[in-house]
Amino acid sequence: MKTSDFLIKLIAGYDVRQKERQLFKDNARKKQELESALSKIKELVADIEALSLKLTHAEREIANHETLIC
Repeated sequence: MKTSDFLIKLIAGYDVRQKERQLFKDNARKKQELESALSKIKELVADIEALSLKLTHAEREIANHETLIC
């Protein structure tokens, strides 16, 4: 193998490893972003469930008051 061929393969291998590292970092960042988004979604679901319970309670109270008025 000529020195120039060896250097080309060495540089190409380095470039591939560098790209792999960058992809790994990008994937880790995207995973973190997705986990953060999922956490926010879970918080919103909990808020919606709490509001739904409050709405149900308010509707029952309104129905009870309407019954008393009639």
